[in-house]
Amino acid sequence: MFVVEVSGERFNVRVQDPQDAAALQQRLSAGQTGVISGRLVAGNGGFNSPWSWHLDPATIEVPDLAIEVCDGRPSMVEADLPYWLNSVKSFCPWGARVVESRE
Repeated sequence: MFVVEVSGERFNVRVQDPQDAAALQQRLSAGQTGVISGRLVAGNGGFNSPWSWHLDPATIEVPDLAIEVCDGRPSMVEADLPYWLNSVKSFCPWGARVVESRE
């Protein structure tokens, strides 16, 4: 699991794919920002409190680029959750910074 910061706001992601976990660990070590992407799911998933949403761990990716429509801050997702879940369906903040790795 990783703690990710976007514009001063934090959320947690759980990662299943070892390659994506390694990419996030590398970003943490380098202090590098970039895109983190995944499919939005209602509920905190047991790991993304205090938010009422989480990213599906099986869908986490660490791409070089992503479309603008899924970029934003965690609070933007929270503020209009039905729209994000039903229309956007994913969250891919562009300036995401991994700030912590948790086991």
